[in-house]
Amino acid sequence: MARAAASALRALLEPAPGRLEFAVRTALACMLTAALTALYRIPEAALPVYLVFFINRPDRGSTLRLAAALPLVALIVITLLLGLARGVVDSAPLRVAAIAASSVVLLWLASASRLQPIAGTVALVVAYGLDLLGSVPLGDAATRGLLYGLLFVILPAVACAVLALPLAPSPQRMVQRSVAARLRAAADALRAGRGNAALRRLGGTLQLQAWLGMLQLGTPAADLAAWRGAAASSGALLETVGLMVRDAHSLPDAQTRAELVTLLEAMAQTVDAGSWPLDVAPPLAAAEGLRGALLRALHDQLAGFADAVPAPPKPRASLLRSDALSNPVHLRYALKTSAAAVGCYLLYSVLDWPGIHTCFITCYIVSLGTVAESVEKLSLRLAGCMAGALLGTGALLLALPQITTLGAWLALIGSGVLLGAWIAAGSERIAYAGFQLAFAFVLCVVQGSGPGFDLVVARDRIIGILIGNLVAYAVATTIWPQSVRARIDELFDQALHLLAQLRRTPEAHARRALAARLIDLDHALIDAFALLRYEPDAVRPPLAWRRSAMRAARAIARLGPALLLCGEAPGAAADALAARARGTLHAALQALRACDGACDATA
Repeated sequence: MARAAASALRALLEPAPGRLEFAVRTALACMLTAALTALYRIPEAALPVYLVFFINRPDRGSTLRLAAALPLVALIVITLLLGLARGVVDSAPLRVAAIAASSVVLLWLASASRLQPIAGTVALVVAYGLDLLGSVPLGDAATRGLLYGLLFVILPAVACAVLALPLAPSPQRMVQRSVAARLRAAADALRAGRGNAALRRLGGTLQLQAWLGMLQLGTPAADLAAWRGAAASSGALLETVGLMVRDAHSLPDAQTRAELVTLLEAMAQTVDAGSWPLDVAPPLAAAEGLRGALLRALHDQLAGFADAVPAPPKPRASLLRSDALSNPVHLRYALKTSAAAVGCYLLYSVLDWPGIHTCFITCYIVSLGTVAESVEKLSLRLAGCMAGALLGTGALLLALPQITTLGAWLALIGSGVLLGAWIAAGSERIAYAGFQLAFAFVLCVVQGSGPGFDLVVARDRIIGILIGNLVAYAVATTIWPQSVRARIDELFDQALHLLAQLRRTPEAHARRALAARLIDLDHALIDAFALLRYEPDAVRPPLAWRRSAMRAARAIARLGPALLLCGEAPGAAADALAARARGTLHAALQALRACDGACDATA
């Protein structure tokens, strides 16, 4: 078991293309932000330094968009705060009511609308802003505080933008890296004659499609269509190679495999250089049955690797989700999180212990839609917080007393942030621990507008985080606990709908797009099943249901590539493979429905 845990940890922390680059850029942006806050003597400088983690992104386009958008959002929020504060800031009961009401409305929008990425953060800022305004007279001090709040966003936004322009890779470079990584993963699998984790991990398309969308401005239409074709072909290539290495009888002969590996690595180098392979002549050995079908599919995917693919139709976008008014889960989430936050606010107000105000902030950060998500984030927050607190306390005791220059202080900040950014740039299973490690470290070494030497400040903030975690956990597990099972059922419905579309879609590029979306759903199912272990026994679905659901998920993951092959290389072998996978899925779904019926009868 220890060996398996160590192997899993290595997989989570393994280097990835661009990971170190992103971590270094994040550390540099934090250092630049800290230097600006020290120069202008900005109070509570730890917050703008940590905000870098929310603005900085792996690519230049996303970073610049956030750096431009967040100051505008901050200006809107400050205007909203001024409007609210004038009526409630002098009355504690009205202030608490305003915090609760604004929190419920904004968190409902975070759950029930497309504003999910920002509505929750705005709820936190509005609530905490009302709290801060209640501690100062509404006048020059409050106005100065709100202007400082705007600087909290502007300074890290400027730092991230200044560094992103020369250092961050462009969206086109990110597309090149992704396509080249797919080609190399396929080459590695063929060379070894067995599958690897990258075959499934790189098959998704959500982030790749986002980067392709950014290329629409300033990229010739023909080039953009070719990159879309390369992205689609490389995704289908991963599926085909995955089918090949799953069964030794489906693998090409050694000579053909060697030729394919050489060709794929050469194509990866071409893509890395900024172009796409032209006049590709893949080998096509004579073979029968499934092996022959897979070789024909692979030949066509490589020969037409960068064939133009039209832009996908834009879906109709609406602000509210389809179930925004009918599904009680959205309002329950808003009420639960607001109750936890207001409870923490009342706690440190009654105790007159403002140093633990981080418990208030923590409730907004760790509270998510389901019990499993909340507990996972809570666990990562605790682990990251403890690690960051230990590093920060060690820096307070050992390093800061020896520091006499601004450069040395910035280097200390950069060293701690670099570790947190490295973890945050890894797997989603551990990324949030990196955020919290950096947050706790920065809270310890940055106090006021410069270096911190007060251990009491660091102690109170850590205690606040622990209290917030406990309150959030108690609320999530006792008040309207929401299992991740509902999300798994929804993902199954979406996957079955995509499989039905895949069966009746004849065009190759459309089938490849559907297959890529199916892989994204498969990744989402894997993540949802991983979350189940965080649920308490009273919330978690029965073991029989979990086993049946996992069998159905594996069957969906096998049927998608089989149906794709039916379109890429139609024939008896592909039809037989799809028929077997379809039968397995049918049996798994029947068992799952039986478990659903048994669970409903028991309930």
